[in-house]
Amino acid sequence: MKPSHIKSLQRKSRQLRARPINHNTVVVESVTNPLANHVVTIRFGADQSIHARCTCEWATFNGVACSHVIAALQHLA
Repeated sequence: MKPSHIKSLQRKSRQLRARPINHNTVVVESVTNPLANHVVTIRFGADQSIHARCTCEWATFNGVACSHVIAALQHLA
């Protein structure tokens, strides 16, 4: 499933602070609750694929490429 409104998600992700914990885990601040953070785990496949998962509510209900994942990938890039 491809995300819709990708430009909106990218814009939102640029406003988020991301802090790496290790090479596979990044903590990203919440958009809706400034006191909360979301954990993004990223796994790089041998075939150059990227698998990422976030703890936010949107991603929990099968959301794809939430703004937290995009922020974490931008930070790692």
